[in-house]
Amino acid sequence: MINRLSEQALKNILNGKTKESFKCVIKFYSNKCEYCHKLKNDYVNISKQFSNNVHFFAFNALESDNLDDLISINGVPSIAFVKVQAKPEVSILDDPSSPSEETWYYPEDIVRFVEENLYD
Repeated sequence: MINRLSEQALKNILNGKTKESFKCVIKFYSNKCEYCHKLKNDYVNISKQFSNNVHFFAFNALESDNLDDLISINGVPSIAFVKVQAKPEVSILDDPSSPSEETWYYPEDIVRFVEENLYD
């Protein structure tokens, strides 16, 4: 299951102001982004693979006027892995060298990114 994040919830995650420590993946998207729409089903399927270990979230980048102050992403879609703790650790999935013409990221690249961050 993918939960949408409010800007305040995103701030809490990125600033370590949560009640507990956990690991999560955040997809940054825009309703105006064709790649983002087409990536949705892959993202849902990937979240099911990791449902016991990682929380999956989505954040509409257009809902924040100061997203650059919170996290450094190159645009949408972007995928971040966050180890939420007192001092959160954030990793951003690199832009693909050969992007998918449909979804920008290939699902296997997202899976590999999650696995690398989950088990390191």
